[in-house]
Amino acid sequence: MQAVPITPAESSVPTYTPGAVRRIFQAANIEGLSVSSNATKLFSPSRKLVRPANGVATTWQEVYQFWMGNWPEPAINYHLLYGCAARVDEAMKRFFEPLWNEALNGGLRDWEQQPQSCVAKILLCDQAPRHMFRNTARVLETDAIAQRLANRCAQMMSQGVRFHVEDTIPILLAWLHSETIDDMYVAEAACQMLIERSKALVHLRMLNHLCSGQMHTRVLERFGRYPHRNSLLGRTSTPEELEYLEKEAGIWERDQKPESRGGTPAFAVGVTEHYRRVARQLHIEGKLLGSIFAYFSSLAPKPKEGYTGGL
Repeated sequence: MQAVPITPAESSVPTYTPGAVRRIFQAANIEGLSVSSNATKLFSPSRKLVRPANGVATTWQEVYQFWMGNWPEPAINYHLLYGCAARVDEAMKRFFEPLWNEALNGGLRDWEQQPQSCVAKILLCDQAPRHMFRNTARVLETDAIAQRLANRCAQMMSQGVRFHVEDTIPILLAWLHSETIDDMYVAEAACQMLIERSKALVHLRMLNHLCSGQMHTRVLERFGRYPHRNSLLGRTSTPEELEYLEKEAGIWERDQKPESRGGTPAFAVGVTEHYRRVARQLHIEGKLLGSIFAYFSSLAPKPKEGYTGGL
């Protein structure tokens, strides 16, 4: 990998406009934009998780491989982005909480100098707490760090550093988890460029990611915040927000709740409905193959106990 040292002048990572990010992703050196040799592993329910060698992660490689596997090419584990069993959350707390605390307290800055280690830190700050601290305010505690690191990755891309397309998904998710609408538009611009540059399965996946991202955008445009976070953050919901949460909220807004997490009937129904919403939207937009892909994704079996990854 190419190391990009952080100089004093770069200690404050720049923020980007949607237009700037679009230009960066248009010119970025991104590998794997066609079908990956690991494509069958992306959604496989039999995929095994790569545990830290000593039971507690101490390196960025252990964090990265937990989500991406230890194959020659990375392949993000979609089960960890959606529903998994409670014992996976418990194991992740054992594996990753010490490193997460380091990041929370300003540590692991050396991870920000290379593409995959920076992505590993995004996963640690953005995805891991959503498992380790499910349904508490702590799930959001390091989101701002992850969003800064997403900008850091864009900065590296602008300098010609090579990334893999699988690495772009945690970057997009970090932007989507912001409650700042400009971050939503940045994520959409980056995803749109990945759609234009990608082929085959990667292209279809990115279409799905864009539709899912636009669901986030519409919520922020409507309310100026994510209503499903109100109870976690002690915010008072408006009557309109309460009605929305009762009648319209998607599974991504409900999966922190015990009754809707991976392995529950509500989760299975919610994921099915999510993909069907995406399929309908892509059909309306005339993206037939993307719509078919989303529809068949809605039919995929959901493990009754939630994904366990061999734990």
